[in-house]
Amino acid sequence: MYKVVHNLVAVPTSILPVPSARHEMKFIPYHCKINAYQHSFFPRVIVPWNRLPYQVLQLDTEDSFKAALQPAVVV
Repeated sequence: MYKVVHNLVAVPTSILPVPSARHEMKFIPYHCKINAYQHSFFPRVIVPWNRLPYQVLQLDTEDSFKAALQPAVVV
């Protein structure tokens, strides 16, 4: 999701999630009726993405973003 938000990958704008009115880097979660779609990329990652602190979302590089996530990753 970091790459999508920071325009590091080409994603058609027609499939991008709708930004939240409260924060430009957080998104309105999808309400899926089909299980197959519920487990696809955007519906699956929006809720965990929205839970990240603002400071993590604002990081300049992908490496710094990954480093900030390391303490939060639980396997």
